[in-house]
Amino acid sequence: MNEYGIRVCWPMNMPFDIFDPQAGERALAESELFRREHLRLLCGAVCADLSAPEGNCQWPKVLQRERLDYLVCRGDAVLLAVELTDRDAWRGSHARLDGCLTFRTSASPFSKGEVGEILTMLEAVTARGDPPEWYCRLEPCPPELTGELFRQSMLECRREGTAPTEYGSLHGGLIRVLQDGRSQAMCTARTARRLPMLLAADREPTLPRQDGIPFQQLLADYRAGVSSDEGRSGELVGRVGEMTLEAWMRGLPDQLRQMRALLPDWCVTFEDVALATRDMLCNGDWERYYQGVKLMRLMAATLRGDQTMVNAMRLGRRVTGRRPDNMPKRYQSEEDSIHPLQSFQERISRLNRWLPDSARLAMGTQERFFQGVAALTRSGYPRWLAGMLRTYLELPARCPYVDLLHMAEDSLDKDDQWMQDVGVHMLYLLLIEPYCLIAQEKKRHDRKEVSHQ
Repeated sequence: MNEYGIRVCWPMNMPFDIFDPQAGERALAESELFRREHLRLLCGAVCADLSAPEGNCQWPKVLQRERLDYLVCRGDAVLLAVELTDRDAWRGSHARLDGCLTFRTSASPFSKGEVGEILTMLEAVTARGDPPEWYCRLEPCPPELTGELFRQSMLECRREGTAPTEYGSLHGGLIRVLQDGRSQAMCTARTARRLPMLLAADREPTLPRQDGIPFQQLLADYRAGVSSDEGRSGELVGRVGEMTLEAWMRGLPDQLRQMRALLPDWCVTFEDVALATRDMLCNGDWERYYQGVKLMRLMAATLRGDQTMVNAMRLGRRVTGRRPDNMPKRYQSEEDSIHPLQSFQERISRLNRWLPDSARLAMGTQERFFQGVAALTRSGYPRWLAGMLRTYLELPARCPYVDLLHMAEDSLDKDDQWMQDVGVHMLYLLLIEPYCLIAQEKKRHDRKEVSHQ
């Protein structure tokens, strides 16, 4: 870990893909051939990053963003491209490099570290010494942007060094370079020039709500699952983060005791719980890791229970099996004891006004949740993540936030390690990471305020 943030560990940083590529990447980058020939493995390059020996190559616009799974290079010279034939379809079509030797393999052997055939082909390429047809000219990420790249979730700390996140790779154009057992985030000169503008655009302050928003805009926002006033989305997400643990678990004493037994004494708010859980998940101790997973499942169970109860109450008393004056304590306000309600309809009307923020969060769309996180963090990452989840999970329009928690729980219950890791990854992205990013932005803002005084 360094000054920019906590080290991220698997599965919290697993890719939006159908397999874990780490074993294949390590087998190549740590091979004797790579060390002897001073080779490096490039992960995440696109066609626009490549140039011909005589200079830049003018790629057609439709081909510029086509991805190259892996490039093996000596310095800037491209020796071999490695193509994963069955990667997820959302990543687009495979780029074709005329004059560059390409090795095609499926994800299954690569994810097991079976790269012998790749190394055999590469041995022959290095022995021939043919002049390269393509170059990928890279430089370290601008050091003056390093802090902002970490703050905006484009870089992360791994055990082997600094690396781009998937957001940093797919949205920011950063490339992960593996060499001599180390990882480094690099980019082309073209990417380095556009990074300041990209980062500045994501940090622009939230615009105030407009008066008289056109109906077509309101309709488009509704279909997209977001609010026309993103400040409102931010307010809800912020209120949830500031809820005390007792308020979050109101009416659930057994679950509250379980959470208190796992948490340090300094945890007061939901945001505190998120920070403590992240530390458990990322500190490298398996017992602490499983405690963190248990905490996330308890946090998710609260929201899943809210969905069940709210849906039942909306359907009426016969479905809930409860009298109008016998609603769960979690859904009662202090005002109820002062002004007792007589009819079931009055109770439902009061429910709509006094629904706890946790339930409002659960029943809202996942797009609106991440819209609120983006408003509070002033980062483009949460919106990108909402779109990635929608694409990767093939979500329907206006998918409720709580439905993703159900998907995560279903994955955790599978008898398959990869699916269990997917479940942990989703819970982390939905419950923990957003509030850690919000806390980070608060600290940055407070330091800025102090420096101006």
